[in-house]
Amino acid sequence: MICKNCGTEANNGETFCPVCGAKLADETTGKVENPASISPTAVMVWGIVAASLGASGLIGLIISIIARKKSKQYLNEGGIICGQSKVGSILSKVGLGLSIGFMIFWTIYIIAIIAAFAIGGFATTQVVDSYSSFIY
Repeated sequence: MICKNCGTEANNGETFCPVCGAKLADETTGKVENPASISPTAVMVWGIVAASLGASGLIGLIISIIARKKSKQYLNEGGIICGQSKVGSILSKVGLGLSIGFMIFWTIYIIAIIAAFAIGGFATTQVVDSYSSFIY
């Protein structure tokens, strides 16, 4: 049996490669089991939820951080890199960027509104005041 990770030939019946420690394919099915405790589908779902809620601010930030941790956990446990895990990882980053961007936008927007009221209100209230004093 040949290790798909490093190419070393291993003895029949061995479950792990003696050189790199990777799990060897099952001889009967030829498949390698995913050693990660979380599935790539779960990583993808967390990424989709993170990207979907990214514009919601703090909730999106929290979900994006959780999705990012799930993605890193999957890869650290030796999960097989596939399309689902890649999509989940990318979408968790998108959700993180969206949530941070929207939080910065809303913070600046609220500060601008508070500053406008502190300076003397909006221009529309000043126009109305000057117009009413002109009439009387």
